[in-house]
Amino acid sequence: MGIGVNVSYCGWDSGYDTCKLITNQMKDSNQKPLTFPSLAKERTTSLIDKKELGLGQSFSKEKMLIEVQDKNDEWYDFMVGDYIVNQLESGGSNYEVNKYQSEEELAKLLAGLSTLYPNANRIYIDKLVTGLPIQHHRNHKKGMKERFEGKFKSKITARNGKEVTVRYTINDIVVVPQAAGALLYYLNQDNNADIMRDKIAIIDVGGRTTDGLAYNCGEIINESPFSSDIGMSNVFRAVSNNLNIDENLIRSAVVNQQDTITYNQEEKSIRDIVNKCYQELAREIFKATRNEWRDFISLINQILIVGGGAKLLAPFLKKEFGRIGIQAIPNPQLANVLGYLLRAETIYNKEQKE
Repeated sequence: MGIGVNVSYCGWDSGYDTCKLITNQMKDSNQKPLTFPSLAKERTTSLIDKKELGLGQSFSKEKMLIEVQDKNDEWYDFMVGDYIVNQLESGGSNYEVNKYQSEEELAKLLAGLSTLYPNANRIYIDKLVTGLPIQHHRNHKKGMKERFEGKFKSKITARNGKEVTVRYTINDIVVVPQAAGALLYYLNQDNNADIMRDKIAIIDVGGRTTDGLAYNCGEIINESPFSSDIGMSNVFRAVSNNLNIDENLIRSAVVNQQDTITYNQEEKSIRDIVNKCYQELAREIFKATRNEWRDFISLINQILIVGGGAKLLAPFLKKEFGRIGIQAIPNPQLANVLGYLLRAETIYNKEQKE
């Protein structure tokens, strides 16, 4: 019969550079979120070809090889995450606003769940909270909810070498603005934070977009939410074009804060060009923020930086914003998904009491 797993609630952040996933079981056992590169690419080899090539290897975080059945009953064969980087594959990234509609995004979520529960052939999720950029939240939240709610199947190779069919049920999905998840996490972590009195703002530097919103006395300033189409992908692309090296390799090196990268049997220094691109991105973020918040930016006491680029960009943003306090919050790359988990927990517990 296999093993069934019931997940009460979880947070899922399919970022443009990194995917993050955490469940209530992981929270209860103090585990960190699962993270892996936000890459998925369809494979063209048949099942026989894969076995002949030795690709019928057991599923794991390093070998996310998965076939998924979408709602149209069609099967799609994907490689996901670290496997794409390790195989020196190009492509696999998606910077489109409606990327959630793609089979690749479904493959990332199902691969993440099966990585957490490799022995399960049935995975049930009651509440899943995820997020969208502020600019696109209102127009896309319904589509994203409809996309991922329901029943799905996958095929993976178990540790014993046999192919296993896994069935997934996602009961309810809640889609929130991305920066709101980070703020919820920050308030939960910092007992000294007083959003009811402070003029505080959040800037969420993601892969494709940078989101912002500002609060005054606990209320969102109506004209403050914005989303700009700039993010860490600008850095990845610029460095890749400058050095003529595949963007996936550059993304991995930048995220891991490497000073050099080996390509064509040659070790190349990337630190100077990466810092230059950081500075250019920080300048563009400042310009976008100043333009959106020109009526009140001088009144902001502090700006909290979250997202995948927070730690890397904070020193450069401090130079651009001058006297306004800039702080990268703890765990900035994980802040959104941990905030989603908190929101999912609140919703789940409320419904259990009703």
